[in-house]
Amino acid sequence: RWRVRPDYPIILINKHIHAAAEVYVNGELVHAVGNIDLGTNDDHRPLSFDVPRALTRDGELVIATRVAYAGLPAGSGFMELWAHAHPESARPFVTREVHRRWLLPQGLPRILVAAGLIGLGSLHGLLWLRRREPEQGFFALGSTLLGLGLAHNALVIMGEATRSDLFSNFHYAQMYIPYLCILWFAREFVGVQARRAMWCVTAVVLSTTLITLFGPPQSWLSILVPLTTAGLAVGGIAVLVAGIRRRVPYARVLAAGFFPLTLIGLIDVGLGLGLGSQLGSWAIVVFTVRTWGMDLSFACILGTMSFALISRFADTLDELERTWRATARFVPDQFLSLLGRRRITEVQRGDSTSRDITVMFCAIPGFGDTTQGWTSEQSFAFLNRFLAAMEPCIHDNGGFVAQYLGDGFLAMFPVGGSRPVDAAVALQEAARVLEPAPGQQRVKIAIGLHTGPVMLGTVGSEERLTTGQVSDVVNTSSRVKGLTAHYGAPIVISEATRALAMDDGWALHELDAVVMKGKVEPVRAFEVLSGEPDLLLRRFKESEARAYGEGLAAFRAGDLERARSLFARLAERWVAARLFVQRCDWFLVHGLPDRWDGVIRMTVK
Repeated sequence: RWRVRPDYPIILINKHIHAAAEVYVNGELVHAVGNIDLGTNDDHRPLSFDVPRALTRDGELVIATRVAYAGLPAGSGFMELWAHAHPESARPFVTREVHRRWLLPQGLPRILVAAGLIGLGSLHGLLWLRRREPEQGFFALGSTLLGLGLAHNALVIMGEATRSDLFSNFHYAQMYIPYLCILWFAREFVGVQARRAMWCVTAVVLSTTLITLFGPPQSWLSILVPLTTAGLAVGGIAVLVAGIRRRVPYARVLAAGFFPLTLIGLIDVGLGLGLGSQLGSWAIVVFTVRTWGMDLSFACILGTMSFALISRFADTLDELERTWRATARFVPDQFLSLLGRRRITEVQRGDSTSRDITVMFCAIPGFGDTTQGWTSEQSFAFLNRFLAAMEPCIHDNGGFVAQYLGDGFLAMFPVGGSRPVDAAVALQEAARVLEPAPGQQRVKIAIGLHTGPVMLGTVGSEERLTTGQVSDVVNTSSRVKGLTAHYGAPIVISEATRALAMDDGWALHELDAVVMKGKVEPVRAFEVLSGEPDLLLRRFKESEARAYGEGLAAFRAGDLERARSLFARLAERWVAARLFVQRCDWFLVHGLPDRWDGVIRMTVK
């Protein structure tokens, strides 16, 4: 009840009414907003209207207001205190209040939250298009719909948009679908079956959506919306609890994200039942807290969902990286590079290429004798230590191990940019300091090198592939390695590899010219003197290499007496010289062949 000047122009202002209202002045209905029977009002701007002058003539105003919310009895809504002023001073105030609504929790902050949700939905939508993972699709749909709903609601709160009763029903109905998507997301992420239960929940939610759209108007919404959302949130937590019991990664994080939404849903149920009207002046505070809580719960649940998806995606990338590294241990990167492929996934059956390559065979002579009496575990442990010590020498000189051969390996060095002879010398040095077991003799290795065109590629079936090499160079390299035992030379190379060794400045001497078993053309074999691990023997060979060469020339010329004399002087310390002494003795007894060319033809590998 106010006292006013008679016939004075007055405007009445109420900054906030929720939701429908009827205003009576001196017992006469002067203004109404929304539908008082249904408790609906979508105009959230400050309520202001001019009081007819006829009502102010007696100098007294009695104002009565009926407020209703969501179809509940009158008094279920709430309002702020009325204010009155002269229209000229009040209208700027009303304009400022409209603009102030942009800063309310339901205004611009909600727009920003909505933009974030739509952005998250779009991102995961693109991931779904690429990967077709169900949880990505459910997240994208739910996040996008929630973001659109929040954005429209914020525009209404700010007075920038209105909606009809039908659209209002649609606004509430579309809220169910995001929550249903979130529940399906939880189910897919955790991997819980429960198909019948999920489809029953889906049928109930879709039925509720139809009731909201085409059933009784908004009188149902105050209970229907919060009950449905709270029920879906509780269902999501139940699914995630099952995931926690199964120790599904990030299920605990998702459960924490679902919990705030469940609380907000239960609060909404209480407000829908009319508890808000019993809060008195605290109603504004409760609704403000609830509004912020709703937006934060949206951000919390979708934020944790996105975090879980991104974390799982990161875990997948880590696993792929570990798989890639493991694959590189079976198929070297250098092999892929020779095939013109960057990754193993690009390799196809039948991929092949031809390159000039130096092929190296390396093995431990007498490996069976060395490991006699060992257990299988000890043998494997030694082999792994041996190969671990050898392989860096290959990589550091531009090669790669193409195949392990039990007591040795096959390595390849693409011509140009690699140093196979350097690698062979480094291997001998690494083997010199390697002990098979405490107290045992040092490991001795034999290395053979040959250079030529090699066909590399993949062979196998649709289900199983392996890498392989097809070339006579590989076979010849194996035979060259076999010469190490005959001539007592740790490193033997063919004439084709000799040019590479000479370019690197290594000291070489020719051992022999040999026709390998099963071959026609002779191969000139050379020893790399720097590869002799016995330092005293290496110096002896280096000092007597000229004498050995003279003996080899005499042997090829058929001058067996001179050849035997030269080799006999070296035979005590040089295995190759003793071999030639035996040959000279044999030919001196049996005579030289009719077409003597000085080339030895091997009858064994």
